Amino acid sequence: MKGIKDACNEIVWDDDSQVVRLVASKHYAERACAVVAVGVAEGNL
Repeated sequence: MKGIKDACNEIVWDDDSQVVRLVASKHYAERACAVVAVGVAEGNL
């Protein structure tokens, strides 16, 4: 996750310290990939 968060710095957010929630899962497949979905946090988390 660290690599993906770092790659998103200055593209998706200013710094990955702004990430307040992260949900991750691992699935095995013939072709490796990463899927990233980003949303805006509003209200109390």
